[in-house]
This record gives sequence, structure tokens and C-alpha cells, in this order.
Amino acid sequence: MRLYLEHDNTDYADNPSRGYNFKLKSSFDFGFSNSSQSWNSLEASYSHYFELPNFSWSRQNVIALNSWSAYSPSWDATQKAENSFLDKNQPPMWEGARLGGYTRMRAYDQNRFSDKAAIYFAAEYRLILGLNPLEKQKWAPVSIDWFQTVLFAEAGRVAPKYDVKELMSDMKYDVGVSLRALTAKVPMRLEIAYGAEGVNMWVMIKQPF
Repeated sequence: MRLYLEHDNTDYADNPSRGYNFKLKSSFDFGFSNSSQSWNSLEASYSHYFELPNFSWSRQNVIALNSWSAYSPSWDATQKAENSFLDKNQPPMWEGARLGGYTRMRAYDQNRFSDKAAIYFAAEYRLILGLNPLEKQKWAPVSIDWFQTVLFAEAGRVAPKYDVKELMSDMKYDVGVSLRALTAKVPMRLEIAYGAEGVNMWVMIKQPF
């Protein structure tokens, strides 16, 4: 079961240029039926967008900021779950406090880091180019309304308990570049990110935040 609350004060949800967005999410697995075990997790996210003046050759300039945090109260690292390699009441690897992948800490493999608590920060400079050589191309199978170049930086960490001092120390960092396009009214992105463990490339739909 998942409970979800969102307040969106942005101008355009798929590619905001100003305003803010706040999300709260609670997830629960009660261990019924074929579930391996019960678990729960809490997540909170806040994003803010600042529109900057345009250049003569750009259509839009935006600074996008995001912070995210997660915590799993049920996770008990002192015991192992029955018939599983997971700890007792630990969320699965695709849920809870995890970092790495195409949304958070993009220089690292998908769900590379996972623990009881996590914190994450990101900043992106998004620039929509005035030039669009594919805007009027009839041979293109879908419409391409604009191209966007992006510079981004990320920082984050997971920890065995929710201790802000510990979470803010010895964090992982990465930087990257991205080329994005509004294709059939959906943002598509090609990204390359560099971090302590090397380089990763992602192809994904929608903005990361």
C-alpha cells in the first residue's frame, strides 16, 4: 500500500521553469499472500525552479534544484529475514532509501547504494536552444518541439540510521551533461555522468525531477 501527497506550484509539470514541487510518500508491505516479508518506508522530496533571462540564441534558461530523503523504520540490520538474503523487514532493492541510477546519483549503477536512511541533493542548469533543425522535418516519425542542454551535479549518501550529521559527511558526488528533447510532448534525455566509480550513460524519458 502506498500513500502519496503532492503539492505542485510549477508552471508546467513536464518541464518546469518556475515554482516549486513538494512530495511525501509512505509505502507499506504487510507481508500478506506471497510477500517475502513485511516492510515500510518514508520519502520526502522538494524541488524549486528559477527562470533566468534568455540569451539571444536560447528559448529558456532554468536553474532546477532538488532535495530528497528516505527512511525505512522497519529495517532491522541485526537479523536476517527467513529464506532470504535481505535483513529482517528490509525493503526490496527498488524501494526505500536507495541511490544510483537514472534518477539519483546517475554516475552509479541502478540502486548501487541502499540502507536504512538516505539523503540526496541535485542542481541542474537547463537551457533550451533557440535552434531546432528537426522542428519542421516531415520525415521525423514524431514531433520534436525543442532541444535542451543540461549541466548537472549531485551529492548523496545512505546510512544505517537517520543521523543528519552522518548523512552529510563523506557523501558521494557526481557531475554530468545531458541532451534532452521534447519528443511527442514527452521529454527524452540522453545523459553522461562521471563519479568516483567511473562513467555511466542513461537514456530515459521525463525529467529526473
